[in-house]
Parts: sequence; structure tokens; C-alpha cells
Amino acid sequence: MSGSKLEYDGRTYPIRLHKEWRESVKYSLGSKYLTIRVPKFIPSFMTNYHIEQAKTWAITQVKKRSENSEKIIKREYLDKGTFTIRDQEFKLSIKEENRKSFTGKIQKGKILIKTPIGGSQDRESLSKLMSRLMAAHFHENFCKAVYHLNNLFFQEEINNIRLKNNKSNWGSCSSDKNLNFSTRLLFAPFDVIKYVIVHELAHLKEMNHSPAYWAIVEDVMPGYKVHEKWLDDYNHLCHF
Repeated sequence: MSGSKLEYDGRTYPIRLHKEWRESVKYSLGSKYLTIRVPKFIPSFMTNYHIEQAKTWAITQVKKRSENSEKIIKREYLDKGTFTIRDQEFKLSIKEENRKSFTGKIQKGKILIKTPIGGSQDRESLSKLMSRLMAAHFHENFCKAVYHLNNLFFQEEINNIRLKNNKSNWGSCSSDKNLNFSTRLLFAPFDVIKYVIVHELAHLKEMNHSPAYWAIVEDVMPGYKVHEKWLDDYNHLCHF
């Protein structure tokens, strides 16, 4: 919707409205946009209603993110330091060179990183690189967990499984049967990871959050609300 936007707490989020072949309405808030997906032939007055509902929902999300960001403990990446994730400890080697990009590899329990001059102080770039390295390192085992749960409870076709440096959600499932999961999940307990996997696999049967969808989730994982609460309470621990 051209010109429509959410303004809150000094920030502006342009609204992206998508009319699609779908049965339900979905809101999502990224770092730059508020996205609203509605059924293709929804009446105009209902579209306007959902835009207002999405704005109210998004303000709640912004407040929650602000509260959580204050709790986040910034990880330090230091040469000759260590990095621990999923009970695996890696020794860090960070070298500055006359180069333009950040690169790294995992080799025999070590994470070898090369940065531009001054890059060892660029925590944001280092955290993005670490996210990519861990995504590659854990991808095979993560996929095994997804396929195992799918075979046990869903028996649905899966196209691609990706681990991404996603901060706006824990996972997503597209109509093309692509599953995306945030690398932040690698810091969570395995039962919590299993819940997020089940959450996304259930969308292969119900592409919405209807009562029918939640019935599927609860049938597979009756105690799922405990894991949802962990994500709400401790997501500030899940950051690179």
C-alpha cells in the first residue's frame, strides 16, 4: 500500500501489503518493513482493518524487542579467545590483513578468521561471520533433526532447509516448502529447537495459525507452550 507506514518511537516502518492466494492473514515485522499478507479478494474495509491491527501488533513487537535488546549480553570475539556453542568449544584466531572482506573457516577445533585492518574491533561484522560459520558447521545435524521429526509426525515433502542469520523470527515455512531457521536457535536447548522445527513443519499441513494448526502442534508436542515461554524469556541469550 503506497504511502502507508507505521511510525513509532522515532522509527518509521513502511508497510508492504501483499494480496495472495491464501486463507489467513499474516503480519511480520522485519528490521525495515511491516509486512501484511492478506487473501487476494478480501474487501477493502477488511484490508484497512487488518492494517490497523497489524500496526497495533507491531508496536507490541517493537516494545518487546526494545526490552530484550537491553538484556542482550554482547559477545566478544578476541584473538586467542574461545567461543562455545552447543557444548562445543572453539579456539579463536583473528588476524588483520590488508583486505576488504571478512572470511573464516573451522579447522581442527579452531575458528580461523581474517579481517580488514581494524576489523578485529568490528563486533557486528564478526558476529555475522560467526553466524555463517556456525550455520555451515551445524547444517547437516540440523537437517537430520528436521527430517527425523518430519518422518515421525508429518511425512510431508520438504524442498530446502536453511540456517540464516535471522533476527526477526525463529523460523519460517514458505508455500514452496522451504524451511528457514535462525542461527540464534543454536544457543537454545535442544527441546526448544525441536519445538521450533515442529512449529514450522506443521505449516506444511496448515499455512496459518488457525485452531487446526495449533491442534497439530499440540498433538505432536503437548508441552510446546513451555518452549515458547523459554524463547520469550531467554531469547536475549541467543545472539552471536
